[in-house]
Amino acid sequence: MQEGEGMESGARRAGEGPSRERPRILHDMPTPVTPEVVSATSFLRQVNSQATLRALRLAEEPLRLTDLHEVTGLSRPTLSTVLDSLVSLGWVSETPAPASNGARGRPARLFAFNEDFGAVAGVDVDLHSVTVRIANLGLNTLAEVTFEPESVDSLDAHWLHRILGAATAKAGIDLSALLAVTLSVPGVVGPDGGISRSVVLPSWQESSIGADLARLLAARVAVENDANLAALSEGLHRPDLKNVIVVLVRRRASAGIILNGRLHRGSNGAAGEIGALEEVGWSKIDTPLAGIAALPDKERRLRIQEVAREFNSGLAALVLSFDPDAVVVTGIPEEIGIALSENLETEIAPRVLTPTAVLPGLSGPDSVLDGAVRNALELADATVFTA
Repeated sequence: MQEGEGMESGARRAGEGPSRERPRILHDMPTPVTPEVVSATSFLRQVNSQATLRALRLAEEPLRLTDLHEVTGLSRPTLSTVLDSLVSLGWVSETPAPASNGARGRPARLFAFNEDFGAVAGVDVDLHSVTVRIANLGLNTLAEVTFEPESVDSLDAHWLHRILGAATAKAGIDLSALLAVTLSVPGVVGPDGGISRSVVLPSWQESSIGADLARLLAARVAVENDANLAALSEGLHRPDLKNVIVVLVRRRASAGIILNGRLHRGSNGAAGEIGALEEVGWSKIDTPLAGIAALPDKERRLRIQEVAREFNSGLAALVLSFDPDAVVVTGIPEEIGIALSENLETEIAPRVLTPTAVLPGLSGPDSVLDGAVRNALELADATVFTA
């Protein structure tokens, strides 16, 4: 580890008092919130709380009880109970509304999402590096640190715990402020969060690294495929597209699938892994793209055309299988993404049955980290009223 090795777990923000009490979650994947898992009362309280939190997070200004009633559809008595609990836990802050001239009675209560109540982290494990992004609950980035260990495959939960401590220290918060972490890996992640196959991380296959890290952090930890996280990010940026194939171009190419507006993992987490077929050539995509930005214009165009030709068999097969609204190419700089998308659309056109748009990603090289942090935020929301 080049940065932060051996560092303590971090420092609480200057002037901040004792750490706030919050749920201690030890699962490596979120426990499904269903009536079978929790009582009906607890289930409804959690659903109502999460709906209220999302409404406050999306609001551009503090909301009154009346505003929240209109947005969530919850009754005023239910909202009052939920808000009192969320304020006491620290998720929501309350301030009295400014008094109107001549107004009588108690001033209206204003509620706002407390984005600094805690933090979340996305950890992107690539072939030669590990990047950590720390964000508050409003998805504002507090710190981003890249580490370059001698061997990524030899890393364990204790090493990940140390680098999260270094990253949170850089962000100016204590490691205990992390409510949830999403660990992005290049490989197949099963329904239980275990890595069943990874060429880059063979020693992590069938390991319990997610559960081990969760125990060290006392926070929720999810393990997810990198292309799925890129698909999550791009899907959120393009809500008008309900069925999308998101192709992540990195050292290898892989795909995430969104069907009916939801991430499609398949029965065993292997949906979109067409790159496992050597004949489609996706495992070699990075070679012609290496250093492409520094090439003269003509050579760059030829190189991108070469990649599109190598790419098109696997992509055409995915398009024929899923019949998407569009294909999105992400993980690369915008200029290259635009050129590659245009060439791919031309290449696959004769091989598919209906015209399919191929679009450049809106998240670019940050798509995996963006998806990881957003996924961690969903995990953090799930900690409300769980123990």
